[in-house]
Amino acid sequence: SYEAPAWTIEGQVPDLYVSDEGIGAIRGHITLANSLLSGEVAAGSGVSNRLQASCSGSVALTGQYLASVTCHFIKTSIDPYFRFMSFIGRNLDFIKVVVSGKVDVKGPFNDSAKLAIDARVDTAAITLFDKQLTNDGPLLMEMRQNAIRLEQVKFTGEGGHVVGEREQAPGGHPDRADDHQQRRRRAAGGEPGDDHL
Repeated sequence: SYEAPAWTIEGQVPDLYVSDEGIGAIRGHITLANSLLSGEVAAGSGVSNRLQASCSGSVALTGQYLASVTCHFIKTSIDPYFRFMSFIGRNLDFIKVVVSGKVDVKGPFNDSAKLAIDARVDTAAITLFDKQLTNDGPLLMEMRQNAIRLEQVKFTGEGGHVVGEREQAPGGHPDRADDHQQRRRRAAGGEPGDDHL
């Protein structure tokens, strides 16, 4: 209606670049109705293990800008984007990271302390210099009140050796998680502090 118009835009970009980093083809649709922006966008590079991602959800354009967005990544290299991150700011030629998983974002965009971010990485392949690391089980991370917590992280190196592990105990108490891991290592004949991130 004239009082509350609704707009829908569909489009695609055949080959998008951010600086000199190729994103690939972008396609999607966006709808604006009742001060709510919603839609879905997908991006894909023709280069193997470069970028395959899609995001869908909604963002309110009034009030606290409440958002609910989910992004999926499939065999996507994230190391080329380290230089765009303020706390890294440059290319790291000695590391390659290819991941598959998803990220959920919910809450008000204008209040990061109330924003909830949950990430699940189902597969992660890391090349650090000449060493190969892969995840053993999903990697679970969350952000609450501007603090990032690793709920479950476990990597194995060549030969299946555990090189890093972190598991959040039920109830969210890191000290209990540490006790749980140390009991498991003692049962396996290892030292309490071995292989702990």
